[in-house]
Amino acid sequence: MDALDECEERTLYQFIRHVTSLPGSHTPDIPLKFLFTSRPYLRIVMELSSPATTTIRLKGEEEIISIATDVTRVINEGIESLESVWGQHGGLGYFRNLLESSADRTFLWVSLILDIFRDCDDDSQEEFTKLVTTTPPDLTELYTKILDKSKSPDKARRVLSIVVAAARPLTLREMNAAVRIKREHRSSKELGYMSAEFEKMVKNWCGLFVRVIDSKIYLVHQTAREFLIKGSIPGHGNWQYTLSLVDYNFLLADICISYLSLEDFENEPLVVHPSDYYGRAEFSSYVEKYVLRDYAASHWADHFRDSQIHQMELLEFTRLICEGGSKRFLTWWRVYWRNGRYYRPFPADFTNLMIASWLGQEIVVERLLQEGGEANARSESYGTALTIAAFREDESITRILLRGNVRAYILGREYNILESVSWDIQ
Repeated sequence: MDALDECEERTLYQFIRHVTSLPGSHTPDIPLKFLFTSRPYLRIVMELSSPATTTIRLKGEEEIISIATDVTRVINEGIESLESVWGQHGGLGYFRNLLESSADRTFLWVSLILDIFRDCDDDSQEEFTKLVTTTPPDLTELYTKILDKSKSPDKARRVLSIVVAAARPLTLREMNAAVRIKREHRSSKELGYMSAEFEKMVKNWCGLFVRVIDSKIYLVHQTAREFLIKGSIPGHGNWQYTLSLVDYNFLLADICISYLSLEDFENEPLVVHPSDYYGRAEFSSYVEKYVLRDYAASHWADHFRDSQIHQMELLEFTRLICEGGSKRFLTWWRVYWRNGRYYRPFPADFTNLMIASWLGQEIVVERLLQEGGEANARSESYGTALTIAAFREDESITRILLRGNVRAYILGREYNILESVSWDIQ
């Protein structure tokens, strides 16, 4: 596994503990080995050095000469590529010397500098020398300089917020829709079509801070994400530590809910043939037509939850897409169900309260209980909202529903939920 230190911190150490506990369950005849690469952070080193495992650490950070040699190889290959592009075979030797003397000996720095030169319109020795000597040797300063050059900083910030917050890399078509969508839009036609130049537009907004690979948009490196995300200390300039976890989840939640609210999905819902339970025949063509539908249906609820204090601003908008039985709801719900691989009967009869209970939306559940209504309404296959919360093992939602005097029913029979769960909900 490469770049262990770049894993999400919330799950990193849980993952390491699972890995280090595996060898004990295997016999000596079947040795289990893992190879990790990582920066030598102390806690990672300590977690991997479990008494139950034999750990061999190869200290790559001490192989200074080898690292320098590999960086030089990258420089040489990059120079040869530039010489081919510029038609100067063997004529950029001075540039090679400049890079080798100026680089901070990291692959990323060299890669970024080479990318800058590939986009350069002037191939003169004076221009190349100027660019190398004025490029910051520190990644933080280099990132700042790249983003400060953006001619559309607001658009750049929106794109970067989406890239950082997204549960998976978005395609260019998805990003185009995400950048254009607004709450007041009623039809997907109002979003227009993606320009053939959209990839170039994104690169003009964000510079080398993003890369497009197989039509999907990525940050140039994990350090770029760390550069952007707001922490406990203030950043320098207009970009470092300026993106808030809560704010960019709110942005994506707003984008997803706005898209799912389009009238297209009420007027032209996803229809699945009865013999094709998961809609394989219709699903692909529908997602192709409504490009952001797949992402929005699968992830809007997570972004809404992680919006935290901003949830109330979006609460009323969620009612439209969670109106039980509506075509708009059933369309995204079916996409969500299929993508989640829930190999159980599709619940077309869920109410708003049941949906919120399934998705773990505490603030929505509390508001719906306050408003009254059919709190004990029953789904044919899943029972009441309380039954659903218990089935999902969501302790918080279960407690809220119990306080609201919601009952548990399944298959037409009431039962005591306190006798049916393994955790204490008193």
